[in-house]
Amino acid sequence: MCIKNCEIGYCVSSLAPFIANSSYAIKGNNLYIVNSYNTTILIVDTKAKQITFNKTFYSTTTSRLQNTIRKELHYFCGYTITEIDDVPTNENELEKYL
Repeated sequence: MCIKNCEIGYCVSSLAPFIANSSYAIKGNNLYIVNSYNTTILIVDTKAKQITFNKTFYSTTTSRLQNTIRKELHYFCGYTITEIDDVPTNENELEKYL
């Protein structure tokens, strides 16, 4: 669904797919992935209870998204959170973070 930026936090905390101005989230096969300008910012593996969060600075817009996501991470009790720099977008490379 197409949403306003102020609704992104709710979508992330409820693992809902969305499309916003410069970001979007997809969900499938136990994974929830949030991208900003085609750069992966968040990967939630619901089966492994693992969160991978990309903390790299890219732009002001992406930083706002990252800050919104950080505020929602407390909803994921029991998940292991790993913060990394620059999550690769290649699917084969993503596997090593999951």
